[in-house]
Amino acid sequence: MALDSRQTTKSHSRIFHIGLEPREVLVIKSMFRIAPELNDRFVFGEPTAEDQADLVFINADDEESMKNWQALHQQRPACVGIMVATDTSATPSSGKSIKRPLMFKKFVELLELITSDSEHQTVNGAAGKTLDVLVVDDSFPARQFMKFKLQEIAKGFANLEIDFAENGEKAMEMAAGKHYDVVFLDVIMPGMDGYELCRKLKNKDNSFIAMLTGQSTKIDRVRADLAGCDDYLTKPPVDMEIKKVLDRVKNH
Repeated sequence: MALDSRQTTKSHSRIFHIGLEPREVLVIKSMFRIAPELNDRFVFGEPTAEDQADLVFINADDEESMKNWQALHQQRPACVGIMVATDTSATPSSGKSIKRPLMFKKFVELLELITSDSEHQTVNGAAGKTLDVLVVDDSFPARQFMKFKLQEIAKGFANLEIDFAENGEKAMEMAAGKHYDVVFLDVIMPGMDGYELCRKLKNKDNSFIAMLTGQSTKIDRVRADLAGCDDYLTKPPVDMEIKKVLDRVKNH
């Protein structure tokens, strides 16, 4: 069955499925027609090598589909799985699930929950100081990448309290009530860009700021330095660069 072939963009998340029945695929596609605002944030369609799935609905009542999901999740740990089941009490307690038959209200509520601005993660690593971390990026896939990487790197190394914001305005709102030891900050965002947000955060309480960008020209680095950033990482950042940032803040 042909699905939406549009490629995701920085602000869109790719949704696909494993093993859903054809009529359930039609139901999901109809939900995107009923609520066109979903198309501003998501694309439902088959992934490609360049444009991989970020959210996957899995037929949890089918053993083969579950095996295929486990294989995919091993390859892409940051990918979010949503179990579609007749009895959701039988699905893994650590995952997201939705009960058959698929209902519009529950479907939208689940997407909102998964991509919520108030994403929060606690990682228990080595004993000692807990670092408060804020990740600011308007891309859900990018936030998922950083969430997975920080979880992975911090284990046995540091205790982290991680918050996520999808724009500069939300980040300032969160920082107003909490000091963040380190901020991983995207440069290009709608509204307030990373440079402006960096200056405002530095004026507030001088958090350590590592800017994340796909651009690495000398001019970009000069702008980042003038904004007051402490480190400048090219996206996607490698494990060693992330750990080096956490190391610097932890030992400060």
